[in-house]
Amino acid sequence: MGTVYTFDGSDTTADVVLVSCDNIRFHAHKVILSVASPVFKDLFLIAQPPADGSIPEIPMDEDGQTIGKILRFCYPTKDPSFKDISEMYHVLVTMARKYSMVDVALRTRSELHRFCESGTKPLQVFAIAYAMGWKQEAAVAAEKANQRPLLTLEDDDIPELDILESPRIIFRLLRFHKQRTDDAYKLAYIDGDKIDFVFKNNPFCEHHDICEDDGCGNVYFQIVPQKSWLLYYMREVREVLLLHPTTASLHGRHEWATRHARSIAEACPECAKCDLPALFDRYLPQTYVNRIDEVLNGKFCL
Repeated sequence: MGTVYTFDGSDTTADVVLVSCDNIRFHAHKVILSVASPVFKDLFLIAQPPADGSIPEIPMDEDGQTIGKILRFCYPTKDPSFKDISEMYHVLVTMARKYSMVDVALRTRSELHRFCESGTKPLQVFAIAYAMGWKQEAAVAAEKANQRPLLTLEDDDIPELDILESPRIIFRLLRFHKQRTDDAYKLAYIDGDKIDFVFKNNPFCEHHDICEDDGCGNVYFQIVPQKSWLLYYMREVREVLLLHPTTASLHGRHEWATRHARSIAEACPECAKCDLPALFDRYLPQTYVNRIDEVLNGKFCL
């Protein structure tokens, strides 16, 4: 469908004119509109032809841009594109709900797939894909949505959610997102008792050991040292999990924070006595990061 059809009246076989709310005229064919939409079919059956024999004109509630895109979906021509998901949603709902063009509306799937792959507005894309029964796009959009904070201040409202017959699927997606993020965040806590083997040969370091307050003004140090450079590493990893809970973000931040923390530890005469290879080469990448990966790789079930 690479051809382009114009609705400017150059086709003399056109037998109806759709007039948009902004007064743009579209010359179309009753038979095509009747096949595409039972609403138009009924309208043409009851409409009285003009007394002067001219082509009938039908005033429309939609603007010219919307009508133009709807007509291009009805005709055997190149499908229109949309500047954003909101524009596509408006045209899709107008076709499917107002004019009952359910089969024609299926042609918007390629455009939704494009928005799905781009990763923009994943919650909106998910709602549309799920409502239309497009499971592949819905699954991809759900994963995109789970890779970022679901609710942000980007939009005051999300009208695309109105397309869903039930809000339960959104509740399930929100719950899954929260559970996965919470689980990953909890696993990102480094328990000193689990890595005590790192510090067996390490005496007290006045520069990097974190002291505690017992609440009575007495300062003490943990049996297993709490190193400032290791706490820095942990904070960096946990921070990225809240902002971008993805394996790619996790690995990127892990590598960056490891270089920073390790350089500090190796430069310290006391901390360098720790078993740093056991920590940085084995435990963190093979145990710590891997267990977080397992959580982040969990998939939402439609």
